[in-house]
Amino acid sequence: MLLGSRSCLSISGKEYIPATEKVGETNVVTVDLSPLVGDIWGDCARSYFVEDGQCVSSPKCASYAEGLATELELHELMKSFVRPDTLFSELYKFGNRHIERLGFKNLDFLGNLGHSIEKISDDRKFIDRECHVQLE
Repeated sequence: MLLGSRSCLSISGKEYIPATEKVGETNVVTVDLSPLVGDIWGDCARSYFVEDGQCVSSPKCASYAEGLATELELHELMKSFVRPDTLFSELYKFGNRHIERLGFKNLDFLGNLGHSIEKISDDRKFIDRECHVQLE
């Protein structure tokens, strides 16, 4: 979980150390989990906006609202771009071009935009410049 002074931080779960910073009245809280049960694993990343001490789905804070709108726009752009024969690397270039056009930076610690979900986590394909596999 990252929030407050660590809101823009992206780190490996292996490097993660919990902090003692309180959520407070206004904050962005990001939860990124990779639960594992037996040999089945999942992936869940969500960001929550806190205003006046409450979690809100439509933030009033201008920077929070802008960030949320940008994320939603980027998802729509990427969904409209992809086809089964699109390469992960093509989606990476497309996504990063739009992130920059929208005035933001990709802060992922590996520089990617996500990954596939596989039965074995080591088989993941990343949306990065090096993966020339089709999305299928």
